[in-house]
Amino acid sequence: MKILKTPFAAVMWLSCLQLAPADTIVLKNGDKFDGKVLREVDGNYILEVKVSDTIRDEKIVAKSDVKYIDKETEDDKAFKKIEDFTPTPELLPKVAYEKRIEKVEAFISTYPESTSLSKAKKIHDYLTEEYAIVQNGGIKFGEEMVSADDYMANSYEYDATIAGKAIKKAGAELVVIEKKEKLIDKFPDLPITTDPSKLSTCNKVLCTGTTLLNDSLDEILSHCSSDAFVSIIGPTAGYFPDPLFARGVDVVGGRLVTNGAVLLQRLAEKKRWGDATQTTCFRKAIYPGLP
Repeated sequence: MKILKTPFAAVMWLSCLQLAPADTIVLKNGDKFDGKVLREVDGNYILEVKVSDTIRDEKIVAKSDVKYIDKETEDDKAFKKIEDFTPTPELLPKVAYEKRIEKVEAFISTYPESTSLSKAKKIHDYLTEEYAIVQNGGIKFGEEMVSADDYMANSYEYDATIAGKAIKKAGAELVVIEKKEKLIDKFPDLPITTDPSKLSTCNKVLCTGTTLLNDSLDEILSHCSSDAFVSIIGPTAGYFPDPLFARGVDVVGGRLVTNGAVLLQRLAEKKRWGDATQTTCFRKAIYPGLP
């Protein structure tokens, strides 16, 4: 049976329902309802059932038709909000780990007698173990945790694969130009070539700062189409961009050291040093030029 209420009363009714935990009512014929038993009348259950995320209705079900009622407690409802925190996704940042750990610890503190307590503690152990690696400069790559030392020793390979995945996920075509032929065999899943003329069909070109160090930038730019949007990024691109803009580059992104002592410490410890710098970005379209 439906209960008709005034608009104001209905809003209040729905708001209150969203705060209450839901039960699962399982009938003998296999049907299931998410809701609550409001009362019992003449051998029937009066159920408050979920129609949608914001709408509830009342339904009469004979007690004899009910197989069982699975009661949901407040801690069951709270646990549902953290049970999918593991396994964690690839490249989850440090701040995201901190937020997840904070919520799991809040559950453990609030519901110390919960039947899900042991599961919550396992989630907490999983997150804190991975967080310790990420906090020290490591990353989660695929399903594996990579220490800061391993990442620093193989950063080119990791960064290339990560970038390739991101570009493919965006649905874009990818062409990688590499001077070292041995790397072509090392990354069979990436479309790597030593032929820079392949850039002629690209409308966006992203160059690393290495092209400045190995003196290959001018050759790369000569193969880019006139309407291609060209960017150069990397720590070694942290200087005034005027000479690059004059060659047709559109964006230059680098890093500015903000804490020399921390930078030297991170380098000595073979850890990632991003927290000792800040990113810089110069765009040709709005760059005023040197005074």
